[in-house]
Amino acid sequence: MPDLFTSLPPEIRHQIYTLALLSPTPLTITSPRRGHPCTVIQRHAANFAALSRTSKLIHSETTPLFYTRNTFVLSHGEYASPHFTNTHALKAFISKNKKALKLIRNVVLELAFERDYFRAFEGNIQGMKTVARQFARHFVSVESVAVEIRWVDFLGRNTYVEQRVIEEEECREELASIVRLVLKTKGLKEVKWLERQRPVFGKLEALLGKVMKERKVPEGERVKVLAVEGEERKEVRCDYWNLMRAQGVLG
Repeated sequence: MPDLFTSLPPEIRHQIYTLALLSPTPLTITSPRRGHPCTVIQRHAANFAALSRTSKLIHSETTPLFYTRNTFVLSHGEYASPHFTNTHALKAFISKNKKALKLIRNVVLELAFERDYFRAFEGNIQGMKTVARQFARHFVSVESVAVEIRWVDFLGRNTYVEQRVIEEEECREELASIVRLVLKTKGLKEVKWLERQRPVFGKLEALLGKVMKERKVPEGERVKVLAVEGEERKEVRCDYWNLMRAQGVLG
């Protein structure tokens, strides 16, 4: 079967790879226990695993496509969960895919805060920072990162360990430190945020402006901000530095 497949013209093989490997939704990095509950993600991950083991040629053709063209989600959810992204999953992914990490171009960084008050447990903040540090250290070729807030009701749950609650103003300062870690990625060209989150999340562009100004980034170094508006997720591209000036963040 591999010989028959590899005898096909390269453009035909590439079309088959595209159908089998490119996911219409971001791939969440969960702990390696059982299959992922999302059938779309599970199918594309399984297709890649099966194809990449077929032959050296197919492995060499599928690996760049799978990692370069798909978007990967990093987060700090329930530790060792096979269903949600978490720090345990991220460390396992890094240890097993060190070469492939250099191929990844698109990442979603999910940060969880309480829905109504924009606050978090201290442990959750530390989890966010762990994910951001691992991202900055290992995902060295990422060009586009979406910093997305995932609203949860976790402060209403009972916790086994007493933790300090980080309130809104301090959460914003912690968020700034996370953005600083994210911006360490040298080739980063684009930052995304959800427009509908701004009333609580604050102006990410202003936060970016403050951080970039602190880092004394040359004006010629561009970082595009991508606004995602409403439920339709309409993309609005804008030049970073012109946006900063329009907002009065830069002089």
